[in-house]
Amino acid sequence: MVTKLIKSLRKKLVAALLGLSVAGCLPESLLIEVTPAPSKVVVSSINIDTLGLAVLLTRSFSALEGNDDSLTQDFINQIVVAEAEVSLTIDDQSIDLTQIEEIDGIYFTDDLPVQDNQRLRLDIFDPASNSAVFAETTAMPPISLDTAVFFEEIVDEDTIQRLYYEFTDPSGTDNWYSLNVFDPFTLADEVGENIFSLNGGNSGAIYERLISDQEFEGAIFSDTVRLSRTSESDTIAFFFSNISEGYFRFLDVRQRFGGILSDSEPVNFPSNVIGGLGYFTFNNPRIRVVRKEKSAED
Repeated sequence: MVTKLIKSLRKKLVAALLGLSVAGCLPESLLIEVTPAPSKVVVSSINIDTLGLAVLLTRSFSALEGNDDSLTQDFINQIVVAEAEVSLTIDDQSIDLTQIEEIDGIYFTDDLPVQDNQRLRLDIFDPASNSAVFAETTAMPPISLDTAVFFEEIVDEDTIQRLYYEFTDPSGTDNWYSLNVFDPFTLADEVGENIFSLNGGNSGAIYERLISDQEFEGAIFSDTVRLSRTSESDTIAFFFSNISEGYFRFLDVRQRFGGILSDSEPVNFPSNVIGGLGYFTFNNPRIRVVRKEKSAED
């Protein structure tokens, strides 16, 4: 079921990268006079082994240039980096990423002969600004959830929904994880109609958490979460990734302060992009699609 779902959502999920990266990044209007920081190339990436690697390239902008009312198509065209030269180097092999048809700013390849813990380098040249940036990262080994459950019960006419998940933390190393749980059909429908419908960061998302194995003892981590907002869907997806410490720090700051495009004003986000902003990562996320389980009383 997971493979079929992933294939059916392929183009929409790749396009969702653009929306997710823009989500929450627009700063509030500032009623002060400041000199805008120089615009830089901002890098985001997402990798799913059955799909490939997608890289989003945008340009940072000042609070003086963008706000919640400025997300017009003209403004979007100004911040996406179109017609860039993008390549991925794996050992001595260079792979060109091509821009997705009809979606400026997203570059893609499904040619990925990558091994766990292998070093990768991303090189980008933006002809419009005559600037080059690069980033290096490590391909993170995949770790899967051992258990993922979505269940619902009715208590005194109130609908209570909970998530339960469990995974095994490898011993001998420090590890960091990212978990996102969402309604895949709502996400795909909204992104399919408008890739910027995710502005605000929670379209289709019902739960997210960053986890460090320094938070718990033992090899098994499990948690039960009561959802604050009821999901109408009978099916949800757990998107679980083993991530690097650097990317963990980046996501932690982004969750607390906003999106990556405003990271020069006022918060300095962690970055591994030399000459630019954002973060290049190569995780191997594992997706578990589960159906809702109802209590025996229902």
